[in-house]
Amino acid sequence: MNLLADLPSWLDGIGSFGALLVAAYIGLVVGAIRRPMLTLNFNPTEGLGDAVLVEPMPLPDDDRGGSNRRRGESAYVRLRVGNGKRRGTAEDVEVLILAIDRAGETTPSPNLSDFPLTWSNTEPTATVRNVPADHERHIDLCHVLESHPAGPSRRLSMDVHPAPTDDRHHLAPGQYVIALAVTARNAATRRYTVIVEYDGGWDPDIWGHLGVVEPPQPMAGGIHPERPYEWFNRFLRIR
Repeated sequence: MNLLADLPSWLDGIGSFGALLVAAYIGLVVGAIRRPMLTLNFNPTEGLGDAVLVEPMPLPDDDRGGSNRRRGESAYVRLRVGNGKRRGTAEDVEVLILAIDRAGETTPSPNLSDFPLTWSNTEPTATVRNVPADHERHIDLCHVLESHPAGPSRRLSMDVHPAPTDDRHHLAPGQYVIALAVTARNAATRRYTVIVEYDGGWDPDIWGHLGVVEPPQPMAGGIHPERPYEWFNRFLRIR
């Protein structure tokens, strides 16, 4: 065996293998950079539609022919699900409730774990949606109906779908810490907490009664540990 004669073949093989490694590494890097990165946001002061009043709709005609009955207004708290710049489209995005805890209460909170929230203004009601790069879409978190009885009997309704048949998504007035998971088919799961408060009242200044005490805050360990390459996103800090 002539090693010198075989050297070019060995070098060609090593070069081809090295090229494959470089291509695979570049693919991993580009995939990490382009991978969707989802965020959850709320800011009612910038006219972004995070806190909105929905006009009343006529109720169906009753047996007496009445057609002028109307529901009252609805006050909606909406969150914005965003995707980072220069990212791929986030596919099949859902926002799931992980837990709801009422501040200052020792009694068990309503179990709405794994119920998805509904995307705003979708017909039929949708809980799964794509979010393009450098874009935000609204999702309904909760709402209050003016037509509900005033005071302690008026409820803060979580906008989950399908709605539980036992009405446990209608919460008594109070302050609630809500844990949420933002999931997608092709993105890391991110977990947030948001604090909402409602005192049971309704008047022209509804936002003096209903509001977000603390906007969405990332939870510790909010990036799913089993998602590959997430370390690269953290390292580059690309948004």
